[in-house]
Amino acid sequence: MEGRFLALLALLAPMAAGQCPDINELNVLYDYDTFMCAYKWSGPGDDDPIQACTECDGHEEYHVRDGYSDSASEGHYYPVGSLITMPGCTFYGFGDYNYAGDVDEYPEGTHPNVGGYDQGDGCGTTLSGYQSYMCECVQKMIECSPSDAYDNVLTCDGLESDVEFSCSYTETIGTTYSTEATDSMGISDEVTSTVQAGLFDIFASDIGESSTTSYDWSTTSSQTFEVSQTYEVGATVPPRTKVWFEGQVCFSTW
Repeated sequence: MEGRFLALLALLAPMAAGQCPDINELNVLYDYDTFMCAYKWSGPGDDDPIQACTECDGHEEYHVRDGYSDSASEGHYYPVGSLITMPGCTFYGFGDYNYAGDVDEYPEGTHPNVGGYDQGDGCGTTLSGYQSYMCECVQKMIECSPSDAYDNVLTCDGLESDVEFSCSYTETIGTTYSTEATDSMGISDEVTSTVQAGLFDIFASDIGESSTTSYDWSTTSSQTFEVSQTYEVGATVPPRTKVWFEGQVCFSTW
């Protein structure tokens, strides 16, 4: 199970020199459908990020996914010396088992010297950490079941007309997102692009080349999944002619 250590570590356990990475260079996804919530290091922290984010006893950085929580067994704890909490997320460290006792909150940002509670000796110093912890993010990847169809946008009927005439309609290109998805994409530009890329993957894999519209969703432009925009579109209809304008509409069940 992630990040479980004995309360007592060897006093002479090796500690690797560290330097906290730039939060903007870290992966925002834990896996293809779950956001990364935090990165944590077990070695001693330091007020200077250049000296922090250290490995201890051979344990490298730990990746904490959104929604993850764990409580150590009696006599054990999780050392946390340094922490980077990803945009839109919060890491919670508890002073007791099973998410009880005092709680420390670490919002988005780099926390090179996590306070925690003194737990035991290791790496030539006293290590701090928590008996239990959890990590949660506001943003979520979109889950939906897509389908597509053609929809009649406008009919320009000139069958009774002896002269040509103009007609127009409002064309919408893009995606209308739910409130939850909009909140997620408001976290950062990288989260926005990640959510949109995930939606593209769903359409490409679930529909692919549509048997309904013959449209190939695996080759659609990025504009399709950007926030919808409207445009005025016009056409000239010849005399004694009836013209239908059809638009491709995609539906999804969230």
